[in-house]
This record gives sequence, structure tokens and C-alpha cells, in this order.
Amino acid sequence: IQLFLFLRKFLKKAKNKTILHIADPGVCRSFIRFGFLFPRNVRLIITIHGSELLKFSRNPIEKFCFGNLLLKCEKIHILSRFNYENCLRLFPSTKKKLKVIRGAPSRVVEVKGSTAFKKKDKSKLVLLCVGRIHPRKGQLELIEAVSNLPEDIISNLNLIFVGPVVSKPYFSKIKKESQNFKGAIEFKGDLLVEDLRGCYQNADIFCLCPTVQKKSVEGFGLVYLEASSFGLPILATRTGGIEDAVIDGQ
Repeated sequence: IQLFLFLRKFLKKAKNKTILHIADPGVCRSFIRFGFLFPRNVRLIITIHGSELLKFSRNPIEKFCFGNLLLKCEKIHILSRFNYENCLRLFPSTKKKLKVIRGAPSRVVEVKGSTAFKKKDKSKLVLLCVGRIHPRKGQLELIEAVSNLPEDIISNLNLIFVGPVVSKPYFSKIKKESQNFKGAIEFKGDLLVEDLRGCYQNADIFCLCPTVQKKSVEGFGLVYLEASSFGLPILATRTGGIEDAVIDGQ
């Protein structure tokens, strides 16, 4: 609340050209609850990643406040067609404000195209998964799936997980399941851009298969575009807005 009061005091002096971009789900929830404190001369733009539509529409009061916030925005940036249809279903009056603008891979794209597809280690079949360690991302299901492959493939498989642990109980389940995996498996945590680029370069296949959650959905998936920029074949699931990021067969 103190931060909102400070911003309110600052923005009261701003001209009408001031545009405030609400780009994070946490900030979005703050605006749902305290946005009435802001002066009317502030122009708002909001980005909807996907999970906001699930989280902020479950409670009738919060849904009402969320709808009011969306109507105050000049533009509502939507990352995928899935999110567009969801937002239109929940808040039909926002139709003219909705703009579907898909993401682009910028963090790790190899600027020197000649080296982007050169695999360093050819002794193993490297399956790379990049994403936060969270039930929605489906890392546990991935280990269970590859464990059913023929033994000669598993013995030559190196399964690499990259991403920060945001759910410790889920990570414990993954570690327990990984003990039964007969191939090689690595958990690299959150990596710097250069190290992540190296993982993409050394991979043979990219795989991220999110699952359906009550309060969380894969609204798009920038990592699929990153993997594509390195020429990797991709395995994904038909959930959320993934089909805007991964085109089947291409």
C-alpha cells in the first residue's frame, strides 16, 4: 500500500502521456486490489500471460475487480490465441482492447548462426528440458515417460533439466523418481545466459510437456522459440497457448 501511495503521489504530477505497463501477474493482483488509488490521468497497458485468467477469476469479487481493471486499460496484450479466447469468454466487453502479440526469443539466441547448430558432445542423445521446477511444467511426467523407452535408448540418453526450483515438494518427487532412471540425468538449476546457450547447443531434442493445473496454465512458452532458434526438434503437449509457439510437424 505504501508503494501505491508513493506512485500515486508521483503520477498525480505526470502528464496524460504517461503510460504504465502492468506486465507481471503479481503486480496485476496488486492493481486489482489497490488500483482505485491511482489517478485517472495514468494510461494503462496490461500483459496477460495466461494464469491470471484462472487465478483472478475464481473468486466473484476478485473477478469483478479484475474486469474493471481490464476495462480501464487502453490495450490488453495477449500472448496467444488461447489466452485471447479465454479472456473474451470471461470478459466479453474487453474485445476491442485485446491485442494478440506473441513473444520472441531474445535471451539466448545465438547471434553467430554458423555455430548455433554445432553439437559438442556426440556420445550421448541429449534431451533438454528448460523451465521452472513446478508441477505445471511436467518434469516428473517427462521422467516417467522416457523411463518406458527401450533399454538400449535409455542407456544412451542424457536427460538435462534447467531451471530454478519453485516447488520443493515437487522437486523431491522428481529426485525420487530420477533414482530409478537408468540413463544419465542432470539438474543444472538456474543458469546464466551463456551457460544456457551452451545447453541448447549441445542438445539433440527439446522437451517441455506442461500439464493442466487448476490455477496455472502455459500461456505461450518462450523456451520453445529459444529451442527453435537452435534448430532443435521439440516435444510439447497441447495445453494452453503452446500451439501458438509450436507448430505440429514444422
